[in-house]
Amino acid sequence: MRGGFLGLAAAFLLANAASAADLVHDYEFNGSSVTDSVGGINGALFGDASVSGGYLHLDGDGDYAQLDSAIFPYAPTTDFSLYFAFTGHNPQFNYTEVVSQDGGSFYVGQDPGGNVRVGDGAGSIPVAFPSGSGPHDFLLTSSASGSHLYIDGTLVWNGVGYTSSYPNPGSVTRFGRQYGPHSEFFQGDIDAIRLYDGIATYAEASGVRAAVPEPAGWAMMLGGFGLIGGLMRHARRNLRFA
Repeated sequence: MRGGFLGLAAAFLLANAASAADLVHDYEFNGSSVTDSVGGINGALFGDASVSGGYLHLDGDGDYAQLDSAIFPYAPTTDFSLYFAFTGHNPQFNYTEVVSQDGGSFYVGQDPGGNVRVGDGAGSIPVAFPSGSGPHDFLLTSSASGSHLYIDGTLVWNGVGYTSSYPNPGSVTRFGRQYGPHSEFFQGDIDAIRLYDGIATYAEASGVRAAVPEPAGWAMMLGGFGLIGGLMRHARRNLRFA
C-alpha cells in the first residue's frame, strides 16, 4: 500500500515539475508601468498609452510601449513560444501590430484584409484576426520542426520551420506598434504578454501560475504527503495491536 502511495506521489510531483519551456519574460501589467516580472526587461509608454487594472490600454492612434531592449531570440535555431491575451480589438483597414522587434523582421498583427500576419518569414496567413470585445489570446510557437499558431486555444495554422529568419540582431521590442518609423498601431487592451524559451503548450502558457506551483505551494504539498504517510503508519500500528 505504502509503495503504491509513494509511486503516485512521485508521479504527481514529476508531472507538476516537468515543463517543456521556461518562462523568460512575463508582462502582466499589474500596476501603472510596463514591468517584466521574470526577465527584468521593462518598458516605457508612448503617446496616450497607459497601464491600469491589469491592462496595457492602446487606442490605435500613436500609442505603444517600447522595451529597454529586444527580448526575442536572434539565433534562428532557438525555439521559442509567444503568448499574449487582449480584449476590445477593433479591425482597422491598415497594418497593425501587437508585438514587433526590429532586426529580425518579427511581428504578430493584422493585415489590411483582416488576416493575421506573422513576421516577414510567414507573412499574412489565411486566418482572420479576432475582433470584438473578446477576450482573445494567441500562442505562437517556433521551432525547426515547424511553427504553430493557436487562437483561443485552437490550432489555426502550421508553418514550415522557424517563424522568422532573424537576419540581424534586434535592438528593441515594442507592444502595440511596428518597429522603426512604421505607423502600424494596435487598438485594444492587452492583459498579458509572455515569452518562453522552448515550446510551451497552450495550457501552460495561458495558465502559467496554475501550471507551476510557487515555493510555498511545493512546501505545503510535500508537507501534506508527509502527513498522509504519518497517518497511514499510525493506522497500521493500531490495526496490529487491536
